Amino acid sequence: MDGRIVIYKRKDHKKPKFSARFKIPNRIGVIVKSTKTADKDKAYIFAKQMYYDLEGKFHRGEVLKKLPFTKVFDDWVSLRSIEGKDKVYTFDDIRSSRKHILKFFHDHDIRLIDSFLINEFFAKRQSDIPKPSASTLKQEARRLNSIFTFAYDNRLIKDIPRLPVISAKPNPRPDFTQEEFNKLTKSMTDFVDEVKGNSFHYRARYYLQQYVLILKDTGLRVGEARKLRWIDIGKTQTTEGNTRLVFSVNGKTGQREVICMESVKIYTKRLFDFRTDELGHTPDLNEFVFCHKDGSAVQTFKKSFRALMNYSKLLLDKNGNKRVIYSLRHTYATTRLNDDVNIYQLAINMGTSVEMIEKFYGKKRTTAKSASELTKYSNSKNNYIEEDHSLPWE
Repeated sequence: MDGRIVIYKRKDHKKPKFSARFKIPNRIGVIVKSTKTADKDKAYIFAKQMYYDLEGKFHRGEVLKKLPFTKVFDDWVSLRSIEGKDKVYTFDDIRSSRKHILKFFHDHDIRLIDSFLINEFFAKRQSDIPKPSASTLKQEARRLNSIFTFAYDNRLIKDIPRLPVISAKPNPRPDFTQEEFNKLTKSMTDFVDEVKGNSFHYRARYYLQQYVLILKDTGLRVGEARKLRWIDIGKTQTTEGNTRLVFSVNGKTGQREVICMESVKIYTKRLFDFRTDELGHTPDLNEFVFCHKDGSAVQTFKKSFRALMNYSKLLLDKNGNKRVIYSLRHTYATTRLNDDVNIYQLAINMGTSVEMIEKFYGKKRTTAKSASELTKYSNSKNNYIEEDHSLPWE
């Protein structure tokens, strides 16, 4: 039949049965089925009947071979891992997608997934406990659309199903007041000291402590901190001639330089000194700042941060909202605004827009030079800032 049916036995089986390979005209790819017999004549009769059945289904527009969502998802992950090697959100995208999207659509044929089933997914997510925020659902819609776009671009589906429009209302994570952060600073010291006898736990908690302090005084996003390397750290001067560290990060809005608060020099030096003692020599400048003992990047501090919040009794704010790592970025913003930092300079430093800062934190404007402006204090000094030190490589 002009190569439309080929029957064969696999050589890697001890007692192989005939398999049949079908090529349907005008259809991309081939279909392989087992004939479930070792008899050649019976196998050919079976294959011929199967061919006409498949050909009829194809002309009627029916699905000939199931294409499970999980198969397309795995291919999408492989592509994301390659194309997203310089994108800080790749890890979070994949992890979150496995947890919710893959779990729901797992065995469904991706070609049969329609808007009705997608709406079922989001209805199910909204009934989950704890209930996801509108922002989280919006991110999941973006990821789901990315998977369907991948399938469409690879001619696996004819159309991209319509996804619901999710409006994310301004809902900033709860921040820390100055009093609460002072309490957290003291609690972190106790949190670290109580495991001094266990080198593994001590290292993890010590790194968490510096991580919290650095994020609070830089406003870095989680993904930006994860990718930060020693080579990405430079310095600049204020108009008063004082030195400030500058972190070169690649974040949600692209490449930018983050001017750090004065205190960050101390926290960065602690990590550099700790790593130097651990290795017996200074770390390679291409190594991640927040790394495991083997030098690989710490992917998440989520669980340890939650443990710290419980330990310090600061997990919930006064309104019962749960604090997360992102609360440190919000604390940075509110602290800087309370110290009358220029909102335009702050937006640049945080890699966001003036509109977003105004939407989340209100309108506060003054004028000043950038490095001085971003690291100045009001009359009320933060009481946890320690004596200034020089970094080893300066």
